[in-house]
Amino acid sequence: MIMSTVTSKGQTTLPKPVRLALGVGAGDRVRYVVHGDEVRLLPVRPIGRLFGALKHEGPPVSLEDMEHGIAQEVCKRYAAGVAANRSEASGGASPVSAAARGVDASVQGIASEAQPSASAEAAIE
Repeated sequence: MIMSTVTSKGQTTLPKPVRLALGVGAGDRVRYVVHGDEVRLLPVRPIGRLFGALKHEGPPVSLEDMEHGIAQEVCKRYAAGVAANRSEASGGASPVSAAARGVDASVQGIASEAQPSASAEAAIE
């Protein structure tokens, strides 16, 4: 068990094993979360530490290319879901399956319009 002493000013020193476990050092901030008679000590991570966390190989991709890639993937997943629902259907022509075919056709139209550039295709894969 690790312990420390509270000074008359209400301060304490975080023992080295605690600092190492939290990944904090001089000048870092910690958050106290009180639950009944227990306290959790959490490190505060500045947003700047996240810079570069997600690596991307290749040239930058434009926002437009990203939007096209997302739209294409959404259409592909939606079409796959519609196809799966059709295969589970009873086989008779119902208003629901007719509506699904109409939606499916409009989705295919959207998907054909949402052709991303080569750089967006590379980013998606």
